[in-house]
Amino acid sequence: MTWKELLELAKKPDFSRRIKEMCDDGSILSWFPEAFWLDSYIHHPEHHPEGNPLEHTLKCLQLADDYEYNPLAKIATLFHDVGKAVSAIKYDKETHPYHAFYEHEKKGLPVFECIAKRMDIPEKDAECIAFCIHRHMYSHKFREMTKKKIVETVLSPYWLTLKKVSYVDCASRMHHFRKDEIVDSFSYAEEITDDFCKRFILTSKV
Repeated sequence: MTWKELLELAKKPDFSRRIKEMCDDGSILSWFPEAFWLDSYIHHPEHHPEGNPLEHTLKCLQLADDYEYNPLAKIATLFHDVGKAVSAIKYDKETHPYHAFYEHEKKGLPVFECIAKRMDIPEKDAECIAFCIHRHMYSHKFREMTKKKIVETVLSPYWLTLKKVSYVDCASRMHHFRKDEIVDSFSYAEEITDDFCKRFILTSKV
């Protein structure tokens, strides 16, 4: 699978189904071998009732199709949890055999770098996908973050793609999903950024 082929595939309204078929017949491993590890680990159902990391990713892709995301947002969704392929650890004996995936968003960056080189993904597209991998958990943390980091995130040219990926990442969790919470989180980040920009403009004019 080349980058151009994947991009064309992501333009299809049934991208998630096509990716699932590749998972079912094993052909995905020829170009995305990391999917094997995503399918090998176990989410705790308390946090992810939709299934293991690969099943979670497929559910996210299904939602991305339903919401008619653009191709790049769909592909960023496909790779957003790739860090779970290298960050899985067992919980304690009481929660065995489920896995935890600490800092999977950070650990996913070098994994995706290998994918980007392997598929010869154009620099700007790779930057966008990496941005979404690294920051897709921010939607849970904005109120704990510094204003500097919030503003830097929202003013990025990849902010809208990040919002899309973060939204389906949360929405895939079925009955755990609280739409009002993630919408409020995005609004908070954008309000902080709007306030910063207004203050900067006023200060610049003085």
